Amino acid sequence: MPSWPQQPPHQQGSYPQSTPHPYAGYPAPPAGPKNGLGIAALVIAIIALVFFWSVAGGVTLGLLAVIFGFIGRGRIKRGEATNGGVVVAGIVLGFLAIIASLAVLAFTWDKYNVYIGRILGSGDSEYHHCISNAHNNDDAGQCHKQFLKRIVGKNPGQVAVDPGTHTVYVANSYSNSVSVIDASTRTVTTTVPVGKKPIKVAVDPTTHTVYAANDDDGTVSVIDGSARTVTAIVPVGKHPYGVAVDPGSHTVYVANSDDNTVSVIDASTRTVTATMRVGKHPDGVAVDPGSHTVYVANLNDGTVSVIDASTRTVTATVPVGSTPNEVAVDPGTHTVYVNNDGDGTVSVIDASTRTVTATVHVA
Repeated sequence: MPSWPQQPPHQQGSYPQSTPHPYAGYPAPPAGPKNGLGIAALVIAIIALVFFWSVAGGVTLGLLAVIFGFIGRGRIKRGEATNGGVVVAGIVLGFLAIIASLAVLAFTWDKYNVYIGRILGSGDSEYHHCISNAHNNDDAGQCHKQFLKRIVGKNPGQVAVDPGTHTVYVANSYSNSVSVIDASTRTVTTTVPVGKKPIKVAVDPTTHTVYAANDDDGTVSVIDGSARTVTAIVPVGKHPYGVAVDPGSHTVYVANSDDNTVSVIDASTRTVTATMRVGKHPDGVAVDPGSHTVYVANLNDGTVSVIDASTRTVTATVPVGSTPNEVAVDPGTHTVYVNNDGDGTVSVIDASTRTVTATVHVA
């Protein structure tokens, strides 16, 4: 029978000895100071001072520096941190950043009122008189509120006037509306929703009807000037831009910039009765009511198309300057003026000879 090696006898109460603690019999060394928040407060406060001119930089970062600073101050009182000077500097600089930023904000708001008057309200004598007599910011704020009543929609474009009712109509391309201004009180009395991105408007002074060319949806909104509501929507060409009215025949002409055409609208039936091809990218359009002749400025080929309204045909194409985009007619002399945006000139066209008789440099 095999013999097994003998095991050592088990000793009662015997356990492996533990490794002695390195600090046995002595207190553990103290933990390091928690100075991180104080340092963060100072760094953030310095950044806030650098960017004090912005609300995000001055106010937000300054407030964060103050909060971190007070938390760090609490740690100092509890003996957990030792950088008292850094904490105080962070708190003080944070407050300075907030004060500087608020001062810039107040200064900017004050200048904003002047900016509104000078830029948006240039020529608004009532606003300037009100601001010049304002004794404090509250008075200036009231002037600003009164002026806002005269402000129209977003990105106002062309303006048209009905001389019979002394009413002004403004196409607001970014708010898809037409603002109606009472010329006697110089206030916006109504805002009429129209199609997408109205660019230009025209008025028939005999019927007090307003036509707004809606660039983004290829329509013309017909507005009853008395009721101040849209009474019809007439589909025309692609991206209608310019619009003009012949008050004698109550005919509306619309320049469709993307398909190089002019749509003719019969105002009585509110339908397109003819479409004529003109030059490239027609923009501005004007009517000589005495001769019933229509002039169209073609932006991309430097010409003006002359249309006989009675036959609805293009009878002449007149070369003008670079990038013509606006056209106007003097009905007394039958002279046509074309704004050439590309070369800063105005071309003068003799309607009888249909030639440019002068070029005026304006820019």
